[in-house]
Amino acid sequence: MRILFVNKGDTMQELLGIMYLSACLKRDGHTVEMVFISRGDPIDYARRFKPDMLAYSTTTGLHYDYLTINRELKKLGPAFSVFGGPHPTFFPEMIHEHGVDAICIGEGEEAISELANRLEAGQDYLDVRNFWFKHNDEIVQNEVRPYIDDLDTLPFPDRELFYKQDPFLRRNPVKTMIARRGCPNKCSYCFNHYYHKIYHKKGKILRLRSVDNVLAELEQLVAEYPLELLGFVDDHFLLSVPWLEEFAEKYSSRFDLPFYCGVHVHQINEYACHLLKKAGCQAVYMGIEAGDDRIRRELLYRHISRDEIKDAAITVRQFGLKLFAQNMLGFPSGSFQTDMRTVFLNIDIKPVFSWVSLCQPFPRTDLGEYSVKHGYFDGTIARMLPSYHAQSALTFSSDAEKKQIERMHHFFDAMVRYPKLVPFFLLLTRLPLDSLYIVFYKVWFGFHVRFYVFRYRLSVSDFLATVWRFFNTTHLPKLSQLRKK
Repeated sequence: MRILFVNKGDTMQELLGIMYLSACLKRDGHTVEMVFISRGDPIDYARRFKPDMLAYSTTTGLHYDYLTINRELKKLGPAFSVFGGPHPTFFPEMIHEHGVDAICIGEGEEAISELANRLEAGQDYLDVRNFWFKHNDEIVQNEVRPYIDDLDTLPFPDRELFYKQDPFLRRNPVKTMIARRGCPNKCSYCFNHYYHKIYHKKGKILRLRSVDNVLAELEQLVAEYPLELLGFVDDHFLLSVPWLEEFAEKYSSRFDLPFYCGVHVHQINEYACHLLKKAGCQAVYMGIEAGDDRIRRELLYRHISRDEIKDAAITVRQFGLKLFAQNMLGFPSGSFQTDMRTVFLNIDIKPVFSWVSLCQPFPRTDLGEYSVKHGYFDGTIARMLPSYHAQSALTFSSDAEKKQIERMHHFFDAMVRYPKLVPFFLLLTRLPLDSLYIVFYKVWFGFHVRFYVFRYRLSVSDFLATVWRFFNTTHLPKLSQLRKK
């Protein structure tokens, strides 16, 4: 089959999920291409490629754009349209949308390969697990197959799918990998607890690739592409101490390559940090989320204390690892004052950068259901922007307080870095200069992450290209996204 992935193409990194799907499809002999909406004419590309299948991977908010372009592409011919990713997984009723032939729920590698194989062979496909199908005005709903237990059986991600369309990504010296799947936590704002329900009794939640398999992929990366910094984008990199021990020994003996990874407060101890440092870890990103104890524990289900957060931060710094703190602002039942406690907690733990987002009450998460139940959100998905750095979808005690929280977001790291200037920044949160504040945030974020957290070499032309892409990525606020009052 000829399969065309359609993507917005405005991210700073290639997308591992799509690359894994493409690798599995190509392994089965299918022809796979990618078109970026932001970098060309998808209609013209599809007209020339003549796809048998149109494939989209989408998050909530972006799905509107993909539905629109899919309807236009379907006019060119009888291509079978498939939507996967977080949005159709948690909102499978998307199958009812005009032009949608199938939606994939959960892990898609085995599912999309089986579907493509059956379609190409002219076989019945309506019982392919993980899929809901629209057929003769009826909806066929199939259960999900078990989790992919042995991740080593998956082919390495098809990076060329992206690089063929975007040479900048090929040249970019920062690449990402994933070494494990699954998360044991059930934070109220995250999809994982709902994901666990979908996959109830369908296998182990936590699965690790073997160290040798991870390093084999890295060998390929080093041999074929520029690489100065590696990012592991697993939910939690420290879930298995024996795995980390083997990784630290083998990685350090074969590669002189700095990397960063995600950690949980409860996983941080001196031995874990020693192993990370031994392997060559440069920075860790760790979820703080909220400085207010009630919000962190009762609302977010983050059962960690302030002292545990502070101790973990001290341990990370003692081993020379850069701490990239992750936070949120604007919670249902919260306030400007409770969010200021997050600022002060970050000042106490002294991260090299304090990343922050605005709380998004995604429906079908516990936090989303809480927000609807208590009147902080009306449940309208259309109110949620693709970026969680622009505006909040929640209702607050007043519009003025809501605007203050949104503006605090833009100054968050600056306040943490220069606590003596907190009164000045608080004054700015009362002034209606939102467009200017977003520009400030983007410049501040880009400069400090690029030169303080993740350091690597770039040519002048690629540096300028990075700046341009950074200002135009979907996942950071765009001036055009601001809703007018």
